[in-house]
Amino acid sequence: RSKVDSASRMETRSEWGPNGERRQALVPPERFGAIDVGLFRSNYPTEANFRFLGSLGLRTAVNLTQERLLRSALAFFAQQGIQLVQLGETSSSEISSGMASDDLLKQPPDTSDCDPAVQALEIALDASAYPLLLMSSSGNHGVGLVVGCLRRLQGWSISSALDEYRSFAAPSSRYTTEQAIELFDLQLVELPAEPPSWYTDLAAVNEEESAWCEEECRKLRAAGQPIPAYIKHLYGGFGLLVTDERAEERVVNESDDD
Repeated sequence: RSKVDSASRMETRSEWGPNGERRQALVPPERFGAIDVGLFRSNYPTEANFRFLGSLGLRTAVNLTQERLLRSALAFFAQQGIQLVQLGETSSSEISSGMASDDLLKQPPDTSDCDPAVQALEIALDASAYPLLLMSSSGNHGVGLVVGCLRRLQGWSISSALDEYRSFAAPSSRYTTEQAIELFDLQLVELPAEPPSWYTDLAAVNEEESAWCEEECRKLRAAGQPIPAYIKHLYGGFGLLVTDERAEERVVNESDDD
């Protein structure tokens, strides 16, 4: 009986606050994750997730797919003063009809001529928009594409970037999304004026490693010695690949549902 009473007291403490008020649970959206400091990912939130999202102090939310957000979610973003950026094909008028005010709804310029994946990456790397949430209807493919390309910008190997995508998208990962991550042209992305420190710090480390690699290779060539395989594999695998120019746009604009 003492064990039952103890468990009952623990349950009571977890459900009720010190002043007798009932506590509300913090429920993150499905597929929620922290990409890095100030940058998050998830599927479309529901009312159960609003208290949790409110605790993040979000400044910006980016919708990466064409499906419509729930009216309650749009009302939440408007109430919290969170700027909603729409990168799918849904028009601004359709979104604003869901109670998001015009000053909070941001449609990036020249969307017809710019790859939406590139737009999403440039927004995700703008620290002035943080804290920022990347979201798609299922949280799998639209977000997974952008995060995978971001990881490659950070210097992750392709296999590591794809492993992360598969861990969120399983068991419904898509070959087309994986291919778009693998073949994405990193030079298309222009770094914003205010990138996050976690990105610039890592970029500085990568530059130092690249400079070391080039110097070591120069010395080895001058001495007539072969370049070790570990240098080739660790520092020679991030060259640009050629891809279909519209591949990333198809992934972002197709249905995100599984």
